[in-house]
Amino acid sequence: MLFTILDALEAAANETPHNTAILDDHGSLSYGGLCEAAGRLAHWLVSVGMTRGARVGVCLPKSREEVIAILGIAGARGVCVNLNYQWTLGQIDYVRDDCGINILITDAQRADLMIAEGLAGRFLTILVVGEPSADFMTRWEDLPDFSPHFERPLSADLAAILYTSGSTGRPKGVMAPHEMLRRGAEIVTQYLGTNADDRILSVLPFSFGYGLNQLTSSILNRAALALQRIVMPSAIAEAVMKWEITALPLVAPSWVQLVRFLLDDEQTLPTVRYATSAGGATPLPTLKAMPICLPNAEISLMYGLTEGFRSTYLPSHLFHSKMGAIGQAVPNVEIFVVNHETGICGPNEVGELIHRGDLISRGYWQRPEDTARCIRVNEYLRPLIGEEKVLHTGDLVRRDEDGILWYVGRNDGIIKTSGHRVSPSEVELAASEIPGVSAAVAFGLADNDLGQIIILVLESSNGITDKEAISVLRSQLPGYMVPRRLFFWDAAMPRISSGKIDRVTVIDEITRNLNDSIEG
Repeated sequence: MLFTILDALEAAANETPHNTAILDDHGSLSYGGLCEAAGRLAHWLVSVGMTRGARVGVCLPKSREEVIAILGIAGARGVCVNLNYQWTLGQIDYVRDDCGINILITDAQRADLMIAEGLAGRFLTILVVGEPSADFMTRWEDLPDFSPHFERPLSADLAAILYTSGSTGRPKGVMAPHEMLRRGAEIVTQYLGTNADDRILSVLPFSFGYGLNQLTSSILNRAALALQRIVMPSAIAEAVMKWEITALPLVAPSWVQLVRFLLDDEQTLPTVRYATSAGGATPLPTLKAMPICLPNAEISLMYGLTEGFRSTYLPSHLFHSKMGAIGQAVPNVEIFVVNHETGICGPNEVGELIHRGDLISRGYWQRPEDTARCIRVNEYLRPLIGEEKVLHTGDLVRRDEDGILWYVGRNDGIIKTSGHRVSPSEVELAASEIPGVSAAVAFGLADNDLGQIIILVLESSNGITDKEAISVLRSQLPGYMVPRRLFFWDAAMPRISSGKIDRVTVIDEITRNLNDSIEG
């Protein structure tokens, strides 16, 4: 019986050891080879003192070593904390401190940067892929030739902590047990029909729930996972053709770019059997063109969030009639639309999407108050489900007359750009490092290519230039979080009675000016 994805990996290695598990620029790795490599790493982790439940950081570019690390940590009954390779060293250090990472698996480039910034000494053990400049680190290539061995995690054990931005403050770590990862793979497999003949293109980082699900789904179904580092549309199209990809999951901004490239180049991708889009709304022109570019593909639109993994999907047979909708509840999940003043919504009434059933996380690492705000009893659902806790997503939706859900927007200020969730306050915190800046307001503005772009408004007293401000921001933030447009408020920003910035007035004023300039 398969209690965890690790069980699925061992079953694949025992029953179909020669089936391809991983495709990359170095060739292929079989399920037998993947299981053996993960088992050796698990044995080494235990040998260096890793204890059950310890958090282990993984900061690697997309590679077979990253996959082996994720599975090896599970096989040592550890908790994988996948650190997005685009993150700054400051963000990595914040996560290290937040969840207590003592063991880090990274590459030589990152390791050397950490040495230069004095961060390497904050980890007890660092395993490095490549040639680090310090001899106190262990090279991946020098790992002892241990026999493969797994400590068997329970489905209830914590498998991963996935860091995600909220509307305020620093990113929070979402706790995902093994059962959630396994059930997520089973449920997505059920409605997409993933099978052992599939070749799934893995473009998204494994630090995203959507990206991680592609790994777990491939293992569960003994499919091949093709690791694609370069996210340029031409490179994605080339990878699809080279590896004869049958399953193509991307976020909405990537679909915009890929479809535009394919149309301009007069290409199609005929090997793709199914395609999925998530991570924000895909523009209608892109959706309309997808069947032209993917002539043999069934197309499914999906909605999910890290705290709930996957909530809804639009079945492929409804793609044309309900184009742009987020669909219906995934199997073994129930979706309610609730107005917090009037109760459960009727057709076409806007309310918050409430997720009940499978795939709800355990909440946020060491943040019980935040967890209680997100996963709690809903008073309007008490007559139906009693005191059961449900996931409050913070996303506003409506249900049409046919019962199909449509995304409306956020009920907080979260920015969704390039498939990432970005906290305005985290951008504003970085802006506070700009000399002379006394206040900042960040917000998102709709954009066809990226979903939203980040706008930053600054209150500054020393005449700093755009170029100087952006230089500071780039030193503090990964590329996807750097604002695309910068504005300086001429005087002191308006305040509300508490003394806080009147964000609504600032955002309305800047948005109006932008719209006027576009119309002009």
